[in-house]
Amino acid sequence: MKNIINLFFCTLLVVNMLGGCSREFVSSDSDTENSPHSVVQENHTAKTLSDLLLPESPSQEIMPDDLPLSEIQFSDSEELSRDTTTNDTPSDTVLPEPPSSEYEESYYESSNQTMTDISPSPEVSSPVPEESPEKTTTQDSLPVVPNGKIIVIDPGHGKSSSLMSEQEKNDFGYTYVQGKGWGEWRHFKSGTMWEDCEGYGCSGRTPENGSCWYPIGASNRATEPDLNYNNAVNAKKYLEQLGYTVRITRGPEDSPSITQRIRKCYPNDDISLEPDASAYVCIHSNAGGGRGSCYISLSGLYDQGDIPENYVEVGNALGKSINDCITQKTSMPKWSSGEYTGYPELVLFCKSPVPVAYLEIGFYDNAFDLNILQQESDSIGKAIAEGIDAYFNR
Repeated sequence: MKNIINLFFCTLLVVNMLGGCSREFVSSDSDTENSPHSVVQENHTAKTLSDLLLPESPSQEIMPDDLPLSEIQFSDSEELSRDTTTNDTPSDTVLPEPPSSEYEESYYESSNQTMTDISPSPEVSSPVPEESPEKTTTQDSLPVVPNGKIIVIDPGHGKSSSLMSEQEKNDFGYTYVQGKGWGEWRHFKSGTMWEDCEGYGCSGRTPENGSCWYPIGASNRATEPDLNYNNAVNAKKYLEQLGYTVRITRGPEDSPSITQRIRKCYPNDDISLEPDASAYVCIHSNAGGGRGSCYISLSGLYDQGDIPENYVEVGNALGKSINDCITQKTSMPKWSSGEYTGYPELVLFCKSPVPVAYLEIGFYDNAFDLNILQQESDSIGKAIAEGIDAYFNR
């Protein structure tokens, strides 16, 4: 009997133990929610897995995106605000300082340090549109038919004179004059080509406080030469697709004198022959405060020999056609009315044998315009080509 009683109590003990394991590991959702023991067990298990497999990462602050350009503080913010509101400033607006050109009389100190630290927002730029494969294939499959017109493309400025040897200055067409240094004369003698005025016997037209002598250092720039060159190369590419013959006046590391550059208006640079170029297109970028693209217009007397009677009218009409195309087909706005009238005495105007379109495409010391110049050079080059073609196919 004693053994039977012991067996009975052992059986009860085993059943009780089995029932406890079942409550701890096999429970319904409602049991889990209402069972403190089960909750503690789950939390303990989760904590252990987290410690072993997924260590807690430190909390991360949400970092803002790069500040938009509107948040960048410019010293000429009031000017920017005024210029960016519209592309069509009324013609009676008070003009900013004249466009910086390679023909200014005073030496220009670039504001490179300010612009180096500015990273324009990608929102300002527009990606260069890619042509559809069908259009590209069709274009590539057709031969280019020359249209008989020759265009000289001149990317303004170039290598700094401080980096040139005396031999380079001589090879690039500059003259050394005792008491003046290296440079070139602004005019040819009246009624002639290739006979420098040397200070007399010419129209005598000069910018304010200028003279017939144009010093080599007045053409020095930083930043701008590469922008001009890229735009010129892209313009050349698209003009050639349209059937034009294109001559470019300099390479990426050259800086010829104006007198040297205009030789490209002649067959094989041979000035003993008649000029065969239809037009000379000079590509620059502006500086000095402001926004937008313009062309510099000609006016008054130009007395170099054998220029066409419509020299002024053709140059201005061509400049307008190109500038209108740039401001219509790229993100670059128009500066004021698009025409700048303040420098009709530029060396190029006074020496070129063929009509000149002189462009100041944007302000490279303005963050917005600089971004467009850097990101949309291909589109700018295409617009230049289309503006030239639109003029000659009116």
